[in-house]
Amino acid sequence: MHGSKLAFAFGCFGVAAGTACGESSDGGGGVTKWLGPTAHLAVVGRLEGEDLDFRLEGAEAADVLRLWCKREYKAPPDAQGKADLAQAVYAETEVQALVAIGTRMQRLEFEIGHDIAARSPGDRVPIQEEIKSVPFDPSAAKFEWEWLDEAGDEYLEVAALSGYIVLGEASGMPMAGTVVKVEGSGAIGGFIRADWSASDSLSISFHAPCTENDVKVSTPK
Repeated sequence: MHGSKLAFAFGCFGVAAGTACGESSDGGGGVTKWLGPTAHLAVVGRLEGEDLDFRLEGAEAADVLRLWCKREYKAPPDAQGKADLAQAVYAETEVQALVAIGTRMQRLEFEIGHDIAARSPGDRVPIQEEIKSVPFDPSAAKFEWEWLDEAGDEYLEVAALSGYIVLGEASGMPMAGTVVKVEGSGAIGGFIRADWSASDSLSISFHAPCTENDVKVSTPK
């Protein structure tokens, strides 16, 4: 599910209490919109009882060991049992980053479960909780936030109950005859408001280069 890309070679990093290396705090303010098509990650809010307020910007955000995206596709098998890319659909986007939270340095990931390829910049997509007994609305998106350990394994995964995503950019060079983009081309960006409860919510602006593809063979039910 998660890639193996991991590095803890940091020059300096600023969060909430201070700034460094082109990264800045909101100073108690909020992230209320997409901050544009330059590599960045800005997060403000509260999750699992922890206040979060940090930004990754400038050269640090442009480093694909610090901030990157993976596109995930699903495709039925062809005659040889391999993914039939001509029938592939865009299933999920994973954005990962390496950040400092207080004195701890760790990896985070958030996942957007939606067919981004079917959307245009400026589109607003509602976040919906996935309930097994209730059909999922294909016009909505799933959103999950994860903390990962040094090995890239998740130790916290929480799915938002509501909120919305505003798409800023979903670029990349398409391969011939398929929605699958050329690996390493393009970027994903936008604004996310994710809610878990009256006290737990995150506002996120991001723009991340897409460095990886993952095409899963999925037989239609």
